Amino acid sequence: MKNKNLQRFIFLAIALVVAIWFGKNKYTEWKIEKDEKIQTAKKQEDMERLVKQMVLKYNANTEWPDRISDNKRIPYSIELQDIMIRENRPILLYARLYDIVNKNNKFMVHFKMHLSKAATSLVFILECNLDQIKIIKEANPQSMWPVFGKYAIIAKVSEIQKQEHQEDGDSWKGFIISGKCLDLLYVSRYYDFKKWGL
Repeated sequence: MKNKNLQRFIFLAIALVVAIWFGKNKYTEWKIEKDEKIQTAKKQEDMERLVKQMVLKYNANTEWPDRISDNKRIPYSIELQDIMIRENRPILLYARLYDIVNKNNKFMVHFKMHLSKAATSLVFILECNLDQIKIIKEANPQSMWPVFGKYAIIAKVSEIQKQEHQEDGDSWKGFIISGKCLDLLYVSRYYDFKKWGL
């Protein structure tokens, strides 16, 4: 009888230790996840604040994607020109970095985005200064694919051309949009890109 009671006591003690250990681990995991969510939310708020500051500084047009997508079709070049050039305002865009090219001692940075409602892709080829190139090169250095980083960009558009582009055996019809980068901010992971098709 004593042996049975001892065995029962040992079993209950072991079960209690395991339960405490398991509960402690679960609490630690929950605390880490909660802290990460709080930090991510804080960084998202900081990014949104910095983007708003850029928009105010340059009086940038932020509504152009909705205006282009209203017709739910591939727009004409003249429609993009009316919105991006003739209104004489820079635009805010969110896009993925694709490439950096040195052309005639000018840094031309290629950014890509897709407007799903308008069923069209946009490639922005923007002239950037050395400070902006430094920001791009230093952004997210831990990533294996830093060229796919997402940026908030204030751009002054100067030329728009509709083109059919061949890439990796696929073709797409979209627009090549040239201009100058006025400002940019690396925002990967800390922004909601759904409406921008990223």
